[in-house]
Amino acid sequence: MRSHYRDVVYVENECDSWLQCTVWTNVNPQPPKMLTVGPGTTEHAQTSGGSQRDDPRAFGICHRK
Repeated sequence: MRSHYRDVVYVENECDSWLQCTVWTNVNPQPPKMLTVGPGTTEHAQTSGGSQRDDPRAFGICHRK
């Protein structure tokens, strides 16, 4: 029996500006998830509900909003 994992990407914003971020993993790169992260906060997005890999790599791009 194979285990299933939920892949979750966290973005911690240590800036004084709002960030608009696009995040994904190597396990489930499409579609990327969009996050808006406020100053001094952390947000997360689930990128996969049924991954069979226990070692995903997270990627992301953020821009000031």
